[in-house]
Amino acid sequence: MDLLRGELVRDGRSVRLSTRELELLTYLAMRSDRAISREELLTEVWEHHPDSLSRAVDKTMTRLRAKLEVDPAAPDHLVTVFGEGYRFVPRVKTAEFPLVGSPTNLPAPIDRFVGRDDLLVAVDAAFGEGRRLVTLLGLGGIGKTRTALRYSQRQVDRGEMRGGIWLVDLTAAATADDLVREVSQALGLGVPPGTPDAVAQVGRAAAARGELLLLLDNLDDVAEAAAEPILAWLRAAPDLRLLGTSRRALHGAGEHVIEVGPLPADDASKLYADRAAAAGGRRGAEGGAALVERLQGIPLAIELAATRARVSLPSELADDLDSLLDLEGPAGGSPRHTSLREVLGASWQRLPPALAESLRACALFEGGFDRAAADEVFAIEDRSATQDVLAQLRDRSLLRAWIPDGAPGWRFGLFPVVRQFVVEAEAAPEGAEERHARWYLRLAERLLPATRRAGAERARRKLAVERANLLAVAERFAQTRPGWVARAVLSVDPVNTTRAPTEGDLVRLETALKQAIAAGDEALELEVRAALGSALWGRGRRAESDAALQGADLKADPAGAVRVLGRLAVNRMYAGDSPGAREILDRSLAMLEPLDLPLEEADALGQIGVGLNRQGRPRDALPFMGGRSPSSSPRTTSCGSARG
Repeated sequence: MDLLRGELVRDGRSVRLSTRELELLTYLAMRSDRAISREELLTEVWEHHPDSLSRAVDKTMTRLRAKLEVDPAAPDHLVTVFGEGYRFVPRVKTAEFPLVGSPTNLPAPIDRFVGRDDLLVAVDAAFGEGRRLVTLLGLGGIGKTRTALRYSQRQVDRGEMRGGIWLVDLTAAATADDLVREVSQALGLGVPPGTPDAVAQVGRAAAARGELLLLLDNLDDVAEAAAEPILAWLRAAPDLRLLGTSRRALHGAGEHVIEVGPLPADDASKLYADRAAAAGGRRGAEGGAALVERLQGIPLAIELAATRARVSLPSELADDLDSLLDLEGPAGGSPRHTSLREVLGASWQRLPPALAESLRACALFEGGFDRAAADEVFAIEDRSATQDVLAQLRDRSLLRAWIPDGAPGWRFGLFPVVRQFVVEAEAAPEGAEERHARWYLRLAERLLPATRRAGAERARRKLAVERANLLAVAERFAQTRPGWVARAVLSVDPVNTTRAPTEGDLVRLETALKQAIAAGDEALELEVRAALGSALWGRGRRAESDAALQGADLKADPAGAVRVLGRLAVNRMYAGDSPGAREILDRSLAMLEPLDLPLEEADALGQIGVGLNRQGRPRDALPFMGGRSPSSSPRTTSCGSARG
């Protein structure tokens, strides 16, 4: 049955329908969930007054049954509901195949759907607000299609969309003609390829069906070509809604984009447990949470890992997992989702060269970056174009964006698995690593002094945000730029003071000290020794802390020497040696006096205040914490007020 052409094909013969027969059949077919009264048909199809005595409906029904039914006297499809009217029944149990035009062609689910309640609510809300084109946008393997199918099936279960809910698989589509052909086939229209007004024919058919939902799955390759026909269909069919899935935004008129990200930890664990149990894995096996964290909440990675649950516990899988990219699906699985490497490779191959180069530069960043850093590292001649590059990478679901709490603007970053793929695929653009290092070292150089002034917390927070990028500089240039390594590690020390130092911090600071010595930068060496001494003391290694501090050449840089002596004075204070602490403090202040460096003087006094406060002596600490000694003169100090 081809409603667009008004034609039936029975036993290989074409049977034409009259205009009125077609209108009656279409009206009934689009409302197959209920019986339609003769009065409603007269009013809506014939446009007669409902009290009309016309027998037009009955006569047309008789002719239509003769053309449609195998036995018009005992109809299977155009049935009479006594006392109510006529009803169209699209499927009958005795039919060898259903009539084209059944309510949906959605595939039956083969496993349980887990999570994504927030996305389902968001799609419902978007359509409820009058949006008619909603695109689920996200990385390959992130679960867009499953979410769209789940939403669509819910509409079927609710009896929504009388015109039908239709899945249109666009995996092989690359042009506007491909899109039109696939939509036409899904709707059972049979519009021949190359038909001049094919877009218009599909639009008229969609309008005739009334409330209609099309699930346009995998719009990736046809995203640019799809905008024009989609707009034409939305204009032609007021009750048409389109739900798309894509790795690329369409940028069509009225498009509402909903980004699909990784699963939250709880849902990711539930998904793994469900799929692992289905694969024959041990129920309740420990280590699932650690595994899904390694899998980054990506549904495809979780599903692929779960296929191994029959022979490996979650903890074993986590230990053996060198790379998400190497996870592969079982033989006979979905050809679209054989591995993350293949999924990401498809996106990589579609990138224009200029965008691919910028994506390679993005892979240098750890923990994200802001627009200013992108301007510097991308090194695009027209810096105003950086914004366009970021937008295009986001449109392709390769770049994440978020606004951190308290931050003034957007921060960008790659999904870890995307970053891993890009790093393995190709080296960073020439000079980009150096540009990245110089940018963050300059940023740290500007912020470090601010960590010892009023309002230090703001500078500390900024350094904390960029900690991963600074440590990336230290790792990247460990063998070639010792001075850069030392400065990068030292730059995160103010961050370390807000938490207990770790063994990893010690290793980095010890490496930084060696690098500073190798670089011959004596001032930098003093700064690193002060930081290392503090970290060693925090780890309970007091003798090593004193040794690191006492090994400094204090003549190299007075400001750095004061920081070393200040830390040494705190060590003495913690050890209960108040006279020793006083002697060291007096020595440091004497070094500062001819230089007129009030910041370093306040820093030295503050170190003593910190020590007293941590000993539980806040009253004694207060004058020092204000940057002044208990004496009336800031140039003279005494620890005599300290009890004991």
